[in-house]
Amino acid sequence: MSLLDRLFETVFIPPEVRDEILVVDNSVRGIAAIRGAFAADMIEVLSLTGSGSAPNVHPSLHRGEVAAITLMQEVSADFLLLDDRQARGDAERLGMSVIGTIGVLQLARDADVIPAVAPLVRMLRGFGFRVSAELLAQVEQDEQLHRP
Repeated sequence: MSLLDRLFETVFIPPEVRDEILVVDNSVRGIAAIRGAFAADMIEVLSLTGSGSAPNVHPSLHRGEVAAITLMQEVSADFLLLDDRQARGDAERLGMSVIGTIGVLQLARDADVIPAVAPLVRMLRGFGFRVSAELLAQVEQDEQLHRP
């Protein structure tokens, strides 16, 4: 979480996302760090005000994804962090600036917080994070352009 903390002034999530995260088994890689970020108030949980209309999104999206898109409409944050392809497409269609895990890693590299993206993406892939071969190739090509 220190990566998000170093890149963004505030990280907001709706309660639905928090609830999805906190029920994850302790054996899941990174869950201890995420729980620590909640304990350290590095993630701010914001309830939806209900002032806006529900977004017109694909019915297959999970509650947390719908709530995140709705919260983005309410707070107009700089970025909406989503990795799910359908959720990203719906958010982009609604005019939102969407960034995924790989985009966050690229921001971190560009801010000299991490030295490279591709090795981390390969590591995430090894942990089961879904990254297509095409996207990995794009990341590796982009990495060549950003070498010092």
